[in-house]
Amino acid sequence: MDFDEKHLERAVEDLEERLADAPGNHQLRVQLGHLYIASGRVEEGLKEIDTVLDKKPNDLHYQLEGAKALVQAGRRDQAKEKLEDLIAKHPKHPDSHYYLGVILADQGEFDKAVAAWKKTLRFNRKHAEAHHFIGKVYAMQGNLQDSLHYTQKALELQPQNIMAQIQLGELYLAMQKREEAIKAWQGVLDIDPRNLQALHNLGALYLDIGMLEQAFASLSQALNLGSNSAVVYFNLGVAYALKGEMEEAMDHWEKAIELDENYLSAYLNLGGAYASQGEYEDAIACFEKMVEVQPQNPDTHVFLAEMYYRNQQLDQALKSMGKALAISPNLGRAHFLKGTVLMAMGRTAEGLDSWAEAHASEGKPIEEAERFIQQFVTHDMVAQAERIASSRQHKSVLSLVEKIRTKEGE
Repeated sequence: MDFDEKHLERAVEDLEERLADAPGNHQLRVQLGHLYIASGRVEEGLKEIDTVLDKKPNDLHYQLEGAKALVQAGRRDQAKEKLEDLIAKHPKHPDSHYYLGVILADQGEFDKAVAAWKKTLRFNRKHAEAHHFIGKVYAMQGNLQDSLHYTQKALELQPQNIMAQIQLGELYLAMQKREEAIKAWQGVLDIDPRNLQALHNLGALYLDIGMLEQAFASLSQALNLGSNSAVVYFNLGVAYALKGEMEEAMDHWEKAIELDENYLSAYLNLGGAYASQGEYEDAIACFEKMVEVQPQNPDTHVFLAEMYYRNQQLDQALKSMGKALAISPNLGRAHFLKGTVLMAMGRTAEGLDSWAEAHASEGKPIEEAERFIQQFVTHDMVAQAERIASSRQHKSVLSLVEKIRTKEGE
């Protein structure tokens, strides 16, 4: 139930008053029980519903309400047992199968959940929620076409189903149908202009396709409506950076980190922004935090090593490279940066070996380091390496590095 605490308290008081005037109204008592559970008064809520169940032991509607209350109270095993008992007695009752599917999905048994929901549809082909949840599981499993079929059917039966409409947009996005995704999420806002999820999704998609003004509008609207999402602040930071407003961008990335202290991309962008301004100590602090968040990710160590190198802390840079290569021994970028550090330390032969190893690795780690090479690999480094290069591998990598290094001036 979508009540905040204040509204929930008022709703409870209202139902208590109504039930005092009509103590024999079973439906009111069940509603009050659900409200008690929602407000944290679990035992009182279950007791109210049990009172009805004792008086209506053969009433399928109320017995199902009892199972739903157990789900609401987090007592899924008891709810599952009760639903299985109801299904044994009433095998063609669609909602019993539906709620059993909800419990199975919550327990991670997705194939069994889908089977339960398909039984729901066998007995009620117009059960919109069953269509929606089958679509949701198929989307999670990567079965996009079947997910699209069930999601569209759910919306055909229940056009105002906002969660299915959001899901439809996410499916279209996964299928690279961006215009359809935008249309789906705009449809959500037509129903609920204050829907934060739709605004978040639209803002991110507009940003991805370069529609900055629309991105600003969607993301800013989300913040104006009270969103406290780190992702929204991060995406707004990216939008400001694309406009060249770096101070605003950095402020938003700092806010994203304030909301989520493990937000790796925010640390990466903020650290890169500090580095572009020559503020390497602040950049290092960001990348050290990245290593703290993901110590087994070799890329975090590579980013930190590059900042150490830029700040002329060569010993620390070499140490970070060692950690990256201990995690991923064949990481070409790490070998290239290690070689550059070694050359800067005067250990040219070792550095040249590392460059050759980078050149022999998968991908194109040296070509991908073009900006770094042009900024930090000097003519003297290459010249000293050329004096001792003897193997074909050494000469090949030096030729490539020199070609990239001088490219900017061509």
